[in-house]
Amino acid sequence: MAALKELGNNSAINLKKVDKRTTALIMNTSNKIQKVEVQLEIREHYMYKPLQAPMVKTTQTKVNQITSMTRQKYGFLKPSAHLEFTSITRL
Repeated sequence: MAALKELGNNSAINLKKVDKRTTALIMNTSNKIQKVEVQLEIREHYMYKPLQAPMVKTTQTKVNQITSMTRQKYGFLKPSAHLEFTSITRL
């Protein structure tokens, strides 16, 4: 375990826990940065697309439906949690 901590302190190494924290992945930091830059160059994944309509009301309705259903079905969601979402105003 001490060896992993020592590796984690090395800025040239990218150390991540994987597999429900039972396995460690060790990657050279410069390789990791290069892989990220390649992904960021795929512009269609990151292009801004304006919304056709504001989504606040739709989201508010969905959240209210889910909280209401959860409260009715399981009985553990406080009514005050439902009320918090009804006060959302249009941005």
